[in-house]
Amino acid sequence: MNKFKIKISMIMLMILSVIMGLNMSNWLSMWMSMEINLISFIPIIYSFKSMESSKKCMIYLLVQSLSSMMFMFLILSKNANMMLNTLNLNLMLMLTMMIKMGLPPFHFWLPEFMNKMNWINLFILMIIQKIIPLYITSQIINMINSILYIMIISTIISSILGINQTSLNKMMAFSSMNHTTWMISSMKINNFMWIYYLTLYMLITFTICLFMELNSMFYINQMLNNKNSMMENINNSIMILSMGGIPPFLGFTPKWMVINLLIINKMFTMSFILIMTSIITLIFYLKMMTILMINNSIVNKFQTLKMNKKYQNLPLMTNMMIPISIIISMT
Repeated sequence: MNKFKIKISMIMLMILSVIMGLNMSNWLSMWMSMEINLISFIPIIYSFKSMESSKKCMIYLLVQSLSSMMFMFLILSKNANMMLNTLNLNLMLMLTMMIKMGLPPFHFWLPEFMNKMNWINLFILMIIQKIIPLYITSQIINMINSILYIMIISTIISSILGINQTSLNKMMAFSSMNHTTWMISSMKINNFMWIYYLTLYMLITFTICLFMELNSMFYINQMLNNKNSMMENINNSIMILSMGGIPPFLGFTPKWMVINLLIINKMFTMSFILIMTSIITLIFYLKMMTILMINNSIVNKFQTLKMNKKYQNLPLMTNMMIPISIIISMT
């Protein structure tokens, strides 16, 4: 019970640090909020009974501490008007945030760190831990001319490396990297689009992580052994397709809006690359969905539905009606 209370306290402290970071305009205050965020996350993922957990915590602490020191040095240089010009300084700040978020080409620590991680902790890492770095990125992105080239490299690497993974955690890691590049790309045109994208991505990710956690799934072959009803597996397959950005589901809406903005601003090359890499990432989403549907035909053929019939179509309707209503309201 004490351990549970500690985790709840740390989660509350983490949320408080995010709120504090989003309301600060001072660089030093932003750095402080990131450090509080880091300190509150370590007790959540640490387990006294696991040596592997201890090693992962040390790796995470090392990477985050290194990037925090770099960030502190850069903001002190910015305040002291040292040798770095504004363009180089902002670019280095951006690279520091990429290290913190584990974006390619600084991603090597993240997939292994996320492997076999508790799905709720993984959700916190993929969403809550990225909010402050994304906010800092949004403050400096318009001063970095080369940002789209960096995002092109990141989205290509993350989409290709996720194809051959059998670990569901690692698949979600590369998926998270890919979605983050979409958010950062949208910042160059609209500084608030990433918030909308992150909100919808958070809803979809939470649903998938909850499904994986309840069924104790960490590898793709374990999806064959789940005992859910056919309708539940169909709903979960829809959420996976939604994360892949397949129309007309919920995850398609933010991607459609980002592409629309890029095309309006004549960024055709960036639009094309984002679309192509999104198609590549569909390979591992479809791999997950296919196994769930195979499981339906083999295991659940004669199983009665466990879900209440009143609510069994709710995820499907939500995934279809919300994006359609948003698109209609914008036309």
